[in-house]
Amino acid sequence: MGKLIELQAQLTEKQTAIEALIAKGEGLSADELSSVKALDGELDVIHGQIKELKSLAEIQRKATERRAFLTAPETSLPQPTGSPEQPDEIFKSLRTLRGGQAKFFKGCEPYAEGRGPAQQSYRFGMWVLAAAGRVPYAAKWCQEHGIKTMLEGFNDSGGALVPDEFENTLIDLREMFGIFRQYADVRTMASDTKIVPRRTGGLTAFAVGEGAAITTSDAAWDNVQLVARKWAVLSKLSSELNEDAVIDLGNTLAGEIAYAFSEKEDQCGFNGDATSTFHGIVGVREKIKALSVTIANIAGLVVGTAPAASYGSLPLANHQDVVARLPQYADTPNARWFVHRGYFFGVMEKLALAAGGVPAAEVRAGNNVRRFLGYEVVFSQVMPNVPATNQVVALFGDLAKAALFGDRRMTQIALSEHSDFANDLIAIRGTERMDVNVHDVGNASATATLRVPGPIVGLITAAT
Repeated sequence: MGKLIELQAQLTEKQTAIEALIAKGEGLSADELSSVKALDGELDVIHGQIKELKSLAEIQRKATERRAFLTAPETSLPQPTGSPEQPDEIFKSLRTLRGGQAKFFKGCEPYAEGRGPAQQSYRFGMWVLAAAGRVPYAAKWCQEHGIKTMLEGFNDSGGALVPDEFENTLIDLREMFGIFRQYADVRTMASDTKIVPRRTGGLTAFAVGEGAAITTSDAAWDNVQLVARKWAVLSKLSSELNEDAVIDLGNTLAGEIAYAFSEKEDQCGFNGDATSTFHGIVGVREKIKALSVTIANIAGLVVGTAPAASYGSLPLANHQDVVARLPQYADTPNARWFVHRGYFFGVMEKLALAAGGVPAAEVRAGNNVRRFLGYEVVFSQVMPNVPATNQVVALFGDLAKAALFGDRRMTQIALSEHSDFANDLIAIRGTERMDVNVHDVGNASATATLRVPGPIVGLITAAT
């Protein structure tokens, strides 16, 4: 901790110094300009050291949390009793709960500095009960503990926006469950539409003779548009379940809503076919196939050399051709394989093991990071896993350069006890607004020399 404080002090000192120099603007001397550059380099080094220390501290915190989980005794859940409890008392009792009851809520700092998964899940569950109006004590508890339950303008069906502290958790969960959101270029939308400029061409360097005029060139740009589209999930919960298990309620709702949205985001981003099911969105696989009815003419697709009766007929050479097809500008640290888990273990891993040597070692290196032909493999369960003809089975490249993901607003949850009053059920509706625009997948041409692949390419099974 002492080293971290020391580095932070150095960072502050040098940042203040560089800001003072930059404030001079064009009045900087040559020596001062050199000082700015030197300070900038030192700031990068110190910033990196701070990140490393914080990373180690996070690893240590997780190790301590795991040890506490293994040794902590089982504890009964604190239930609303009709009389408000002090925050310290309820949070201290929640500290000893097993983490499995709040698996969808990320661990925070120790109690003295923040809230752990059980505390977060309990707070979220109490907010749901208060917003639904089923437990009078819950509303009072939320008010006393600084949780905003309702907004003006909502009717008596129980509408409520998720408070910031829970929205952050839902965002984290969507990123944990979903793949497309993690790797696309995510843009926050301040309105229903957003125009994002896209570079389509750069400047050109020309040979210039002595005394000759220099030829001018211009960078080329166009616009990519995002339009917020509304998505919703609807579910029903037993009122008895709500009152009996506050932590389970909060944990289940957060996980289910986030998972439903993230799955739909992946479906849109990878498989969208412009139909109403996908709100008109066209995903990467369909976008790249739509370039030409003759798949051999599509610059970004490698056509499998064997029929698609079985993925096992696709050779290693096909996958190597996919890597070779990717343009150099897209071979970034963000370049990944995107495949179904079944495809990786049923095809890629077998090919790597058959090759032996380094590829086999890479396949066996850890359970969390899978690699193939030197690149990380990301599992998306919306990618195909059943062999078929004319099917894009694997994608490879930098998704952030090919697609925009527009995030319009925070999750909204509405609750109503009227829709299923006879069965004593509470209806819960979650909504979000987002859009996906896959804007660059290359081109197609009958002339091979005119084919230009985009920043994400793929392997497609033969049409026959």
